[in-house]
Amino acid sequence: MARVKRELARVKKERDFLKRRGGVLRERVEVKYQAIEHCRDQYPIRMMCRCLHVSASGFDDWQKRLPSKRQQANTELLKSISNHLNRDFKADDSNHKWVTDITYIETQEGWLFCVSLSTYILVWL
Repeated sequence: MARVKRELARVKKERDFLKRRGGVLRERVEVKYQAIEHCRDQYPIRMMCRCLHVSASGFDDWQKRLPSKRQQANTELLKSISNHLNRDFKADDSNHKWVTDITYIETQEGWLFCVSLSTYILVWL
């Protein structure tokens, strides 16, 4: 009976983890590692690795790895992108401020992101 109770507790933990982070099952390995890192205080790391089909040693290596040149460049780029308009959409002339929209669509395969650049210019005088 004690063995069955332990097994039930293990299965419940796995189920709860997959409810929270199971959406990353079809994502890249790095995204899975990020999900494990995010939940490391709530669930055992080995259990999360098993559920997401990644190796625990790979997760350990990922944690120790320094950011790649590409990741460093992306970080710098994100710093320079942050909301240049500062929510000020007024323009003195046309073709000065362009806007875009991101739509999130949930599918059976996960979230899809649709980005559309406006074909018109917002001009308020």
